Amino acid sequence: MTQDCEHDWLVRGRTLALTFTIDDWQGPVEFISRCTGCGRFALLRLLYWTGVRLDTRVFAVSLLGNEAAGTFLHDMETGYCDLQRHAAELMALVSSAGPIERVVTTSPGPVVRSSCPTAYAPSLASRPWREIEPGREDERWHKLLEDA
Repeated sequence: MTQDCEHDWLVRGRTLALTFTIDDWQGPVEFISRCTGCGRFALLRLLYWTGVRLDTRVFAVSLLGNEAAGTFLHDMETGYCDLQRHAAELMALVSSAGPIERVVTTSPGPVVRSSCPTAYAPSLASRPWREIEPGREDERWHKLLEDA
């Protein structure tokens, strides 16, 4: 992560900017956030969720290059006729993302509850959010959530 800015996803209590919501179910499950301090973009992808409304969420954070993010956002804003272009644009964006550098837990907003380096995270396996079943996931996520 860039050392000269305490990015929003590092700060407990900070509301993350929903610059572009890629997928949503009762709140964001995959989205782009832009740091309000330095303007850096990050891709956040759901790893786990819990709570009565599944509103406590754990996200993997990968930095995005500003040029790649800017191109993606511009292309999404301008629209297109090719129905497969959205998937291709999204694949290009995900491919351009850096490695997962942080894991954050959020409450609705999304507001950061905790942030930790990936070394402390139990599993960073990425899969479609519809396959993530609360209560059937790795119990180590609960420890991360308790510390939030």
